[in-house]
Amino acid sequence: MFGAFLVLLVAPLVASPPPSDQDAMNSGERVGVHWRHGKLWQAARARDTQLMLQLPVGDVAQGDLFTLGVEVEEPIISEPESDPKWNIRFLAGSGLTSILSEVIHARIDFLEDTYFYGFTLGRSLWRDPWGIPLDISGNVGAFHHLSGHGVEDIVQFLLFIKLEWTKFPWDRYLRTRIGFSEGISYLTENTYTEIVTRNFKPSRRLLNYLEFSLSLNLADLLTVTRISKLFPDDDVSSLDHAWITGALHHRSGGSGLYGDFTNQFGQKEGVGEGSNYLSIGATIQF
Repeated sequence: MFGAFLVLLVAPLVASPPPSDQDAMNSGERVGVHWRHGKLWQAARARDTQLMLQLPVGDVAQGDLFTLGVEVEEPIISEPESDPKWNIRFLAGSGLTSILSEVIHARIDFLEDTYFYGFTLGRSLWRDPWGIPLDISGNVGAFHHLSGHGVEDIVQFLLFIKLEWTKFPWDRYLRTRIGFSEGISYLTENTYTEIVTRNFKPSRRLLNYLEFSLSLNLADLLTVTRISKLFPDDDVSSLDHAWITGALHHRSGGSGLYGDFTNQFGQKEGVGEGSNYLSIGATIQF
């Protein structure tokens, strides 16, 4: 009787021998490879169990491992962090006696004792339209103008659309953005810079606004200049959304589009050239 019981106990094991490691590997799900004890090992999980098997797949030079990956379990891919939608710029600069065409040809003359500072706030409206590397944003801003010529405490308000080209061949070293803005500018009173630029001819408080800007990523700039080595562990990733920005600001009447004035001969003349300013500052995306 005891012999019969032993036969009943052993028979299922004899009839269904356990699968070999290689059989389990073939019927399982391969989830990765890893390096251990000088050999490359292949990891698999049986399809109907949580059992993990590891089998050597050959002697592979450890230096070649970087081409194969090292996960033992299925990787979990996290969603990429979305790019910031908002940006704020803090800028300060000086007025110019140069007109726009002279500035474009690098003939720049600063007007002594004229200063301004302020901020702009923008939100991205459309990124990469039709696959073009552009960031289109809506912006508002305010600047405070000062001068040592008896004209001061003037505030300028801005409303403009900005287009920034965001892709350049050298972005792997230094991310760069070049912007062009179009909108309107309102002054509570005409600045001394505008009075001089227009040769003391009357102007308008509301004029067209143009801006040309260049932004360089601060984290990249610190890295390429090796200044990042002054930071703990050479880590400047916290500055990844900060940019150094330079800008040329231009006010003009659009050849009379924003109104005219009466010249010394009693004739109506459209407001043309307004004023130009250069600034430098920082842009923070959030």
